[in-house]
Amino acid sequence: IFSQQFATMIDSGISLVDSLQIMYDQMDNKFFKKSLEEILEDVETGVSLANAMQKHKKIFPTLYIELIRAGEAGGVLDIVLNKLADHYERQSKLNSIIKSALYYPLTILTVAILVVTFLVVQVVPQFVGMFSSLGANLPLVTRILLAISDFIRAYWWAILLFIILMIFIFSRYRQTEKGKLRTDKLILKIPVFGNMMQKIYLSRFSSTLSILIDSG
Repeated sequence: IFSQQFATMIDSGISLVDSLQIMYDQMDNKFFKKSLEEILEDVETGVSLANAMQKHKKIFPTLYIELIRAGEAGGVLDIVLNKLADHYERQSKLNSIIKSALYYPLTILTVAILVVTFLVVQVVPQFVGMFSSLGANLPLVTRILLAISDFIRAYWWAILLFIILMIFIFSRYRQTEKGKLRTDKLILKIPVFGNMMQKIYLSRFSSTLSILIDSG
């Protein structure tokens, strides 16, 4: 939205400083508004728009900054801004499709885990007394199931802490360059899901390369 409105003002002949001022005045997001204020101050002192945006990489990714730089150099800032708006709109739609595709299987998996946990923790123990009164030797599978049920009921807090610890360790490991590389390789090898992710990455790569070449 920012890119589209910015492009419209530049295309209408409004100066860069005035355009930034208008965008600043109507921006609702406080964090974005603060960044625009600093960008406006830099541009007013003679700093290029790309260099001013480069100080706010939490908002403007490298792709965005470099295309703005190309737009400034070629005098086609409005065209580049429109291309960026289209690019990020496509990315947003793609992300929505991905989320929709993953929503159903993740919901089914979550419900299945909750149901199985409830059965093991609440329902299975109800049969213990009945089995004991029969005085018969229980099958191995049944004894294992009862042992799992007892373990979960006795040490649920330890299991919960272990899961939280594993998630924390995994997230920290993934933040390292080596960990990110290994986990990304693993993701691409997952049946069905990996193939889908590969197509998504190819789509993003092609879209990004297209806008870079198209913008000079």
